[in-house]
Amino acid sequence: MEDSQLGYDPSVLVYPFSIGRMDFKKDMHSVSEGQSGITAESKIERFVLVKKIFHRAVICGRATVCWKAHRLDEDGKELMDKAYIIKDSWRSTLRDYTEGDLLKKATIALKDTVNSRVTKYYYHEDVTIFPISDPAVYQQSQGSKIVDDTFECIRKKLFLSLDDNGRVDSEFHANNPAGNPDCEIHEPLQSCSIGSTSSAVNVNNIPLKKPEYRIHTRLVTSTYGKPIYYFNDHLELLVAFRDAIKGHRNLYQIARILHRDISLYNILIGDDGRGFIIDLDYAIDTGSCQEKNKVQGHRTGTLPFMAIDILLQQSAHGFQHDLESFFYVLCWICCEFEGPCGTPRDKGCERKNLIAWATGLPENIGFMKLGMMQQFDYVMDTFSPYFKSFHHFMRKLHKMMFTAGRIKHDISYEKILKVFQDEIKRRDDENLPTNFGDLGIGT
Repeated sequence: MEDSQLGYDPSVLVYPFSIGRMDFKKDMHSVSEGQSGITAESKIERFVLVKKIFHRAVICGRATVCWKAHRLDEDGKELMDKAYIIKDSWRSTLRDYTEGDLLKKATIALKDTVNSRVTKYYYHEDVTIFPISDPAVYQQSQGSKIVDDTFECIRKKLFLSLDDNGRVDSEFHANNPAGNPDCEIHEPLQSCSIGSTSSAVNVNNIPLKKPEYRIHTRLVTSTYGKPIYYFNDHLELLVAFRDAIKGHRNLYQIARILHRDISLYNILIGDDGRGFIIDLDYAIDTGSCQEKNKVQGHRTGTLPFMAIDILLQQSAHGFQHDLESFFYVLCWICCEFEGPCGTPRDKGCERKNLIAWATGLPENIGFMKLGMMQQFDYVMDTFSPYFKSFHHFMRKLHKMMFTAGRIKHDISYEKILKVFQDEIKRRDDENLPTNFGDLGIGT
């Protein structure tokens, strides 16, 4: 059997002493910094995958996996002086803009912004493969590559038949083996297959389940870092949060892009100890009325860090809700980590925690958070001993951001950044211990 038939990605090639190699064998329109700013350059490049740094193991979803990667020069030598992140995921086709489109727009818009604090775009594409595992599709494509998607390449156009109660009709499957044209959804109906997996469409009076249509996409960014919870000490954590909030401000006010998914995994710390934000999967172009209308009424984000009004569906998603998410991420780190370097708390010990933020219905989590923000001392009671010195700072930040348990309407980036900057300066002035050295905290 071919490797692709066994589930291997044919676009990841074997390379010695590494996870694999990715070749972009077509014109690659990269965004690079030149003397005149951002320039488009057409070239063919190869990357070697050094280490897997993130993997979302799901049966249904984007199945995101990220690797640390190095470029190879024309002689095949690994260029180890610069690290990249290559992100593979299966994107939905419901959005007008892909993550790559938005990040490219942001990188160009922020080209003149010193220390933009947003990950930098390098390249993106929809992955194409030779469908050699399916002779019929290969013949139809006349030996050319096709887009790697869930419809042609994964499900081979197969659908589930549902009975009147929405259950799989086993008799239909027995009488309609794979390959029967009646089992396929043809070109005119392909757009109808995009959407919720819980709905169905009638084809020849047979109810067929409408699967979600996803495309295998690949994004390369030229900014590498470690997750925020791998901070080295208090000061580095505070500086990284301040930087990430600045990055969100730049993204929103200059690039006109709203992130909408601030979470524990979307804030990184670079080799210089400075923070930046990543992952525009759920972001929207605020200048596109069509895009804003499409997402109206949709709740986006990561449950433990979603804003109360979004969980309760009481407001459209605004920048202030992402600022609220930053606050919850910091609370989560203080509660669920023992201290620096990503050390988790002992799950076996009896202690208060915030795990309830991650389980249950969004509405229930929203009301729970509302109560906790009204009684914030309960949240601080969950903090690990390492973060005891954060109590005064967190009370001050909470008081400035919330009123009666909800985010204030007049909240601003400047107010939040001032609270962070004051705490950073206080710790620096008092020469509180730091393991990282000079972080350039004044910038």
